[in-house]
Amino acid sequence: MPRDTPTSATTTHTCCSCPSSTSQNGPSSIKSQSQAQELDTLLSALTSMLVTYVDQNHSPTTPVLRYTPPHDLAARLQLTFSPTPSSLADILAMFQRTLDYSVRTGHPLFLDKLYTGVTPIGIATELLTGALNINTHVFQASPVGTLMEMACLAELRRLIGYPVQGGSGLMSPGGSMSNLIAMVTARNHKFPKVKSHGLVGMPPWPAMVIGLGKRQVFKVRTTENGCMIPEDLEKQIEDAKARGYLPFFVNATAGTTVLCSFDPIRAIAAITKRHNLWLHVDGSWGGSVLFSSQHKDLLDGVHLSDSFVVNPHKMLGVPLQCSCLLVAHPPKTMAKANSSKAGYLYHSLPAGLHHHHHPTHHAQAKDDAADDGNDTDSSATSGSDSDHDDDDDNDSGMPCMSASMADGDTDDLVYDLGNLGIGCGRRADGVKLYLSWKYEGTDGYAARVDRAFAMASTLRAKIRALQPALLPIFAREGKAQVGEHGANVCFWYVPRAWQAQWTPDEMRAKMRADKKMARAMAGVTAAMRVRMLHRGVAMVDYAPLPEPHPLPSFFRVPMNAPTVQEEHLDRLLAEIVEVGRQVERDMGLEVGEVEIEVKG
Repeated sequence: MPRDTPTSATTTHTCCSCPSSTSQNGPSSIKSQSQAQELDTLLSALTSMLVTYVDQNHSPTTPVLRYTPPHDLAARLQLTFSPTPSSLADILAMFQRTLDYSVRTGHPLFLDKLYTGVTPIGIATELLTGALNINTHVFQASPVGTLMEMACLAELRRLIGYPVQGGSGLMSPGGSMSNLIAMVTARNHKFPKVKSHGLVGMPPWPAMVIGLGKRQVFKVRTTENGCMIPEDLEKQIEDAKARGYLPFFVNATAGTTVLCSFDPIRAIAAITKRHNLWLHVDGSWGGSVLFSSQHKDLLDGVHLSDSFVVNPHKMLGVPLQCSCLLVAHPPKTMAKANSSKAGYLYHSLPAGLHHHHHPTHHAQAKDDAADDGNDTDSSATSGSDSDHDDDDDNDSGMPCMSASMADGDTDDLVYDLGNLGIGCGRRADGVKLYLSWKYEGTDGYAARVDRAFAMASTLRAKIRALQPALLPIFAREGKAQVGEHGANVCFWYVPRAWQAQWTPDEMRAKMRADKKMARAMAGVTAAMRVRMLHRGVAMVDYAPLPEPHPLPSFFRVPMNAPTVQEEHLDRLLAEIVEVGRQVERDMGLEVGEVEIEVKG
């Protein structure tokens, strides 16, 4: 039934029992304490609230969200300001309201986005990072954060098959930014004079940002289940060249956001090598299969790419935001492509004053490059004129905490990481990734990925057992299940009037061919989503598929929550069927009462 009012679980007002709040009511009472005492007062109360909040996530009476219209929510939150400090009681009350009215991403039935609630170690690392308030742009400002980030990136490069010490990379606030940095690096590496002379004359958003425009992005055809067709990629490259364009960047995907499809990276790499193009693999969602021996074959050939993105804040549950860009080329490639050489911040060491290196660094870098088949020479992949840079791109100002790159040592580690990207200040995301990784272990991350795929298979089986009420968007094809090789589950709720008229295969065919039917199905799905948000029992999202394989909006359920059990899947499907029946009645699509057996 709808949950429009707070449950007893969600109305627990932890601050009422906090000793600090009963004895310190004046506006300046807490501010008169020392910083350490002030922190202890706030965290003691907040910790109690958070422990209760996390525990409530697992209660069957706790909703995923308490839906409140924006204007009503603003009134309840009382988002006002005053000239004087608020009392401790007021602040703690706002803490509680923030918890009460926020979406519970840690709830097992939060199956809406590609991220989910964080683990206890994740919460602890966020607290630590906030307490440090460090910026990983230069080593001196964040020595520990810098080294933790570099350690994580080096280990991820090892899992990919990139040079461990001879490669590079950077953490950034989200996959879109990581993809943007990869594209800018590839462009400036191939056309270094762009930095000084500009453009004359990319996924769409980065292309717009870096001045190319969406029309300069050539789309490649995919199979029905969303995988890039290598033959069409080569055709698009050749056509672009014939029309006078200069291709430089190919974006493959490892785990698309809707279907969780994986492009055939090895076949694509052969083409990009033949045409001397930078191959980037966006693994923001599916890249975490790096950790899984069961599913890593989905990334076959990834070591042949030039750059790769993985977002640990998605399938690995590291707190938002945590995105890693890994590059198969040495730090010099990224620094030369992106460095602004801001002298007020990045300081080169005086000639002859060098820091010590890792004892095996230089030998390891050469061995890695040879073993993995990755040429770490800055001009190897792009075929650019980057070895003939203009004066603005010389090495003399290259900041690094090891030997100056002016000495020609391309394998030196760059410790001032802000110099490798297109921004400057960055949160120390490496701290929470490193500590979370240490806490869970590599095997723990592998188990989490494997479980996500296994639970997706379980949900698919349950949905197929409920046909025709619930209809997978793809049919079985022999032993293989088209579009069912990832952690996303995609399906429709089918109104009962339609169930009686067509078989599942006929229904899927009509979704493609009958535009009127497709619009009606999209309307049903969208209306169900709104109704489910208002009820708060579960959260799932929906998506359509565009041409050339169009499908009307369907439910997309990413199986990422580590706390979800089979009983939660049964509750989800029961909720969808119940809401579907309500919506079909509202839309006049009902037919005679045909009972659908749903567990839960």
